[in-house]
Amino acid sequence: MSKVDYGTRSRESNRDEKFDEEFKAKVALEAVKEEMTLVELAEKYEVHPNQTSAWKKQLIEKSAELFVRKNKKDEEYNRLKKEKQELFRQLGDSNYEKEFLKKCYVSGKGKSVYSESDGVQKLVAVWDFL
Repeated sequence: MSKVDYGTRSRESNRDEKFDEEFKAKVALEAVKEEMTLVELAEKYEVHPNQTSAWKKQLIEKSAELFVRKNKKDEEYNRLKKEKQELFRQLGDSNYEKEFLKKCYVSGKGKSVYSESDGVQKLVAVWDFL
């Protein structure tokens, strides 16, 4: 087998070089089989041995995800979606309260005081009706 000189390629060409998923999977599967050394695989596929090692590690670490039930992924997605909606709702409420308090303060008809509910301290306006 011929030796590949990894030092002859410029850094720019290495950065621009893209490998498709099928190629990465093929190399990683062969690396997992351990029928050849990582250096031999790197020479065979003309990639750096460190890249071969990285793809092997990634395959081993993420292989369990292949067996995750679809509905479990959907449950996680829906949970995150609901959490995001709730955060946006809270942000909207907060902005509404801020604008209300700003108007109260600017008009001079109210004064600012702090109120605590559910362990959260909020700025509220108190109207002066006198």
